[in-house]
Amino acid sequence: MSVEVSLNRNVVVLTYDTDLVQGDMIEVRAENPESGDVGNRAEGNNDGEALLFYPKDFTGTNEVTITGSDGGEDSGTITIS
Repeated sequence: MSVEVSLNRNVVVLTYDTDLVQGDMIEVRAENPESGDVGNRAEGNNDGEALLFYPKDFTGTNEVTITGSDGGEDSGTITIS
């Protein structure tokens, strides 16, 4: 395996309500509200913070839903410009 550092991505840090999102793990889903395309998915620990990565030249709006492994969810809209 080789590892390279890439500077071709922007990072979006999301915070969410851990009282709503239940369980040890989360799934993050970012969907384009106009087309319904899911452009971003991530999984992680349920610690109140999640990361999404976008290409440097990406602009647009995404509907983001964070779902807990034991149920519950938090959602909102993000705009990247």
